[in-house]
Amino acid sequence: MTPPTTSTEVRSNLLQALRMDLVGPDPASPYFDRYKDEKLTQAPSKWYLTGFLAPYGAALEVRTALDYDREGDTQNSFEKREGVEDGANPEVTAARTVPFPSSIGLSFLLPHTVQTITATLSWGDYNPIEIIEDNLETQTEPDGKPPKKIIQWGRKHQTIEMSLPLANSTPLDVPGHEGVQITVINQPVENDAFPKGTRALSVFLVNHRQPVKEHKDTTYLFQAQLQLHCPEGFIPRCDPRQGTDTDWDEQIAALQYRHDYEFAVGHNIAAVASPDPHDPLICKTIHTAWIPTYEVPRVDASRIEAVELGMEAIAALSDSTTLQTKLRVSQLYPILTKRLPSNCSTMPVLPAIGLTRGLTCSVNRKPSKPLRSLIRSLPKPAVSS
Repeated sequence: MTPPTTSTEVRSNLLQALRMDLVGPDPASPYFDRYKDEKLTQAPSKWYLTGFLAPYGAALEVRTALDYDREGDTQNSFEKREGVEDGANPEVTAARTVPFPSSIGLSFLLPHTVQTITATLSWGDYNPIEIIEDNLETQTEPDGKPPKKIIQWGRKHQTIEMSLPLANSTPLDVPGHEGVQITVINQPVENDAFPKGTRALSVFLVNHRQPVKEHKDTTYLFQAQLQLHCPEGFIPRCDPRQGTDTDWDEQIAALQYRHDYEFAVGHNIAAVASPDPHDPLICKTIHTAWIPTYEVPRVDASRIEAVELGMEAIAALSDSTTLQTKLRVSQLYPILTKRLPSNCSTMPVLPAIGLTRGLTCSVNRKPSKPLRSLIRSLPKPAVSS
């Protein structure tokens, strides 16, 4: 693979390295083939920080970190530290044991006519491998003891694609993998904002393997992922608070994101939707992500002929007459008012002297008090119908 040559490629490589370090091999990564059969020198629950599912209903010692040592941590906290004034030690914080999750899931909306969807599950199974440490001179230790045995953890990638009936609310066993189950919850939506017959569904990947105390990582699901595909498309949902908030910043946000929709919500994990690039209302695939990312589009000021939009130039103006001339308010006012949705009627007429592509508001804070006073002093232009 060629080395990165642009800043975008460098950031992408850093992100891939972060995911690999915290979660483990990702099937979507270009480096997956290199690491999918990796061997670790430690148990994977110690090697990786997140991304795995412990057996459901297991005892607390099975669902917590292998190296958890509350007593040892407490003793170490009282050791005298050099460089601390008067040998004082910081206060000891209360230790809290947080169990690992046993399931991940996605919630979404579908029309009642959809009876099945396609689910793709993937995870990694790790099993201990005994390796005898090689001695270059002899196969025995100097004191006559047999050579040391080293435990490594080998990874085996698992991928299952299955048709998922939505009418069934009972757990479904994943074929060929005992203890790995899919649970579907299907409920009607009683809301006039959605088409009649809309159903609210939740799909969970659950680890129901039998827990063990020795080598308990063998019962975990590592790098667990869930992907759902519906050819008919998932039903989009807009922000339920949109249009009901009177806060100035919330109104700005409602204007900026009025064309953004939500297709899925994650449980114990983030949800990622893949809408059609040509139609943001169509999304046929959703999936989970342990480390979600979002690409922020570049925002440039729109070019409006004969209108001054430079903040430094506007700030240097001395009176309202000059400001009105530079902004050509008689031309800019109709453009802004046409772009404001009905629920933003109380928004200031000129809240955004900088505009994004498509003439949408891009200001994240109110103008300064002198500028607001200057804007208020402007006469409202006569707009011909």
